[in-house]
Amino acid sequence: MNYYSFSSVTKEYTGVGEAKLSPLEKNVYLLPGRATFIEPPQAGENEVAIWNGQAWEIKQDFRGETVYDTATGEPFAICDIGPLRGGVTPTVPPRLKQYYSHDGVAWIPNESKRAALLEMAKNKIDAATDTRILTGFQFSGHNFKLSLENQMNFKTESEMRDYLVYPHRVKAIDGYFAFESAEQYRLFYLAGIAFIRQAVEAGWAQKDALNNLSTADLIAAINEV
Repeated sequence: MNYYSFSSVTKEYTGVGEAKLSPLEKNVYLLPGRATFIEPPQAGENEVAIWNGQAWEIKQDFRGETVYDTATGEPFAICDIGPLRGGVTPTVPPRLKQYYSHDGVAWIPNESKRAALLEMAKNKIDAATDTRILTGFQFSGHNFKLSLENQMNFKTESEMRDYLVYPHRVKAIDGYFAFESAEQYRLFYLAGIAFIRQAVEAGWAQKDALNNLSTADLIAAINEV
């Protein structure tokens, strides 16, 4: 005859064993502690058989799984037997989870946070524009750092270009560049102004386009910028 063991703590089914006959009583099988001769029912996925002292019960079991708080999106591991409590979901929240809410079925963009999303997206575009201006300007195969300080220096030298001694060296990102004439310096300065203007206007256009995006597309745009 088989006996069926259960945990001393959770009372969950732990395995089957073969009972031995009693050496003192005829046709009597010995039952170990924390066991029963009653066979447990088959437990399905996310289920476990529990001994209640008289019979087996099937209970939900999500131990070891990670779920997410529907209010905050924060993860936590399930450690106890039983159904999932309210306010959690097994669905992983999207990136930038603070801008989503859970409607009981799925994560959806939180429309009340659109203004904050819009500001974040515009700030990211501004930062990308600043980076482009700072490191993206090229002239005669050299990259120049257009920091505010360098812009002022280039402006001053361009205004004084007829009085500079040529070749006139200027620090570039990738070394030094020597201007051979006042005209070349003038073309360099005008190209720098045009580059900055183009970068700023491109940033303006990107920010204007954000106003027409849905909240979901706005979140996607933040991920892309």
